[in-house]
Amino acid sequence: MGNDRHLEEARKRGRALVQQGLITTDQLGMCLKLMEKSPPGGPRIEDLLVQLGYLSKEERERVRSDREAEESPAREGSGASERPSARGRTPRAGKPSGGSPPASDRKGASSRRAAPRAEEKRESRAEERRESRAEERRESRSGARGQPSRGKKKVKLSRRSRVIQFAIFFSPVVVLAGVIVWRFSRSDEPAHAGNAPSPAREALADATGDSSPAHDPGGVPDAPGPDDPGPGPEEPAPLGEAEALFERALADLANPQLGAAEALASMRRVTDLVDRELEIHPSSFEARLLAGRARSLLGDVPDALVEFDFAVEARPRDAPARMARAAERFRMHWREMARLGVWWEDPVCWPHRKHLDGVIEDCREVVASGDKELARRALPYLAFAQQNPAGSLGYLKEIPELDADLYLFGGIVLHWSAWAVPTRVGPEFGGLLNGAVESYRESLKRRPHALEAWIQYSVCLADLGQTRDAAGNLEELTTLLPDDPWLQYALGRVYTLAAVIAIKGGDLEKARSLYTSSKSRLERALALNPEFTDARALRANILRRHGDTSQARRELEIVLKANDRHILALFSFASLLEKEGHPREAAETAGRALELRPTLWDLYFVQITSHLALGEIDQAQKVFEALLARSPPPDVRAKAEELLRR
Repeated sequence: MGNDRHLEEARKRGRALVQQGLITTDQLGMCLKLMEKSPPGGPRIEDLLVQLGYLSKEERERVRSDREAEESPAREGSGASERPSARGRTPRAGKPSGGSPPASDRKGASSRRAAPRAEEKRESRAEERRESRAEERRESRSGARGQPSRGKKKVKLSRRSRVIQFAIFFSPVVVLAGVIVWRFSRSDEPAHAGNAPSPAREALADATGDSSPAHDPGGVPDAPGPDDPGPGPEEPAPLGEAEALFERALADLANPQLGAAEALASMRRVTDLVDRELEIHPSSFEARLLAGRARSLLGDVPDALVEFDFAVEARPRDAPARMARAAERFRMHWREMARLGVWWEDPVCWPHRKHLDGVIEDCREVVASGDKELARRALPYLAFAQQNPAGSLGYLKEIPELDADLYLFGGIVLHWSAWAVPTRVGPEFGGLLNGAVESYRESLKRRPHALEAWIQYSVCLADLGQTRDAAGNLEELTTLLPDDPWLQYALGRVYTLAAVIAIKGGDLEKARSLYTSSKSRLERALALNPEFTDARALRANILRRHGDTSQARRELEIVLKANDRHILALFSFASLLEKEGHPREAAETAGRALELRPTLWDLYFVQITSHLALGEIDQAQKVFEALLARSPPPDVRAKAEELLRR
């Protein structure tokens, strides 16, 4: 109940700020949603608006001082009659004190008891100050200038207030008259003092190659007048131009004759045009939706998702916007899972359910909209988000013709399904990965320059062991997106996999070179995003392999401080502790990692070795039995048996 009262008070204050032109209704709605999720006794709405940048601190102080001035007469004495507020709205009458009757008519027609002269003068001065401040705020915000507030009741102003209001209302007329007088007063001046081309202007035109006439036959003065601010910034292109360019950019992305950079240039031009439109109209639904689609095709998944969030916030029932956001949420979740390398049953996946929950919400809204075409498109996403990949693939087969986006989606479903294979080896694992590769290729046939499809295709090739092709693709992508930390990390991961393959083949020199390249890419990713814990953990693992244990320990401690459930960091830290001669800590750290990922076979070896070093034969035997319960590959079982025989 306390939170309800807090929200109701926030709504009243927020509506007052909207009427004053200080904030918009969209900004008010965003703040109220944040306050609904906050516990009782949270920040006041004015403080939250300041934190979000919707309201300046000076405006907040003015609002508070106005409210205190409005409330002070009601607190000063019971004999004072109720007066209309500064915004012309009559307060609700409560139980009168001192026997004075309440106001009977809320439309401003009721009679009121006369207040003492001193009180009336004080209130009149306070009201004049409030009106003056409100007028200053309305003039300072162009969006509120000249727009009367809805629902305001007429307030009987004092004589001084009426004079001020009259002066403010007729000030533009006075300024315009001054401009006209000033213009005609210059009509008799020499030509070179006004608009005629002077020798200096002609020389400047010759030097710059400007062939435009230096004299305007219309007689517009060179110096801007009071109402003419002079030439301003270039007006943004209309949204229609951006939409037409987007259609041409889509055609370029599907044109195999164009180079990737050339094909993407027109799409980047779309984002530039839409950004200019959003500077003027930040709440434009059409501009937000178009910006999201363009950024998605450029591989900028996080920013695309932000644009779709704004679009859905503006029109919650719009089915195309919901469908676009569902697809982007799915890709965002896949990116998080791809860098972690996990499947649904893995506990590491659980904190990342938020995006899949959003996919379910959006797809259900699309299905309920009645749009059969979009509903058919939403069902595969809905089934997958509900942890039914087989059902998702079944829905895809029912669609007569798949486009590039649906082929990309199908490839991700198969790719992720391969990770559900516990051992991640064998014909089932390879078959699912090969199916994903084919689906990615079908997507790229229809849209050869789609960056997101190239990224997922390359990662899938790396999982198949085709690291050379994967690295070549990702290297080309980094030239197109040099500032994408996720892409830099993906390339560093591919180099690391290639180094492991080189070590197994006995080519240590090649492995050392690949590790160096991987470390360089990971450092680039960390320079772009210092909070990228996955890149830091992988870099620490490379440092550990190279023998730089002190630096590796420092990096791993940073990662585990940020996320004590980070799989790769726990794996590397357990191996490092065993190597440094800390068997007890190594066994405990390996146990924490195995609780999260029971198929990390090397950590069973760390535990067995550590328990044997501590003389705990029974504990080592229990670890071996736990390993057998997971049905490990034959070579893993043979190595564990050999460790126990020692």
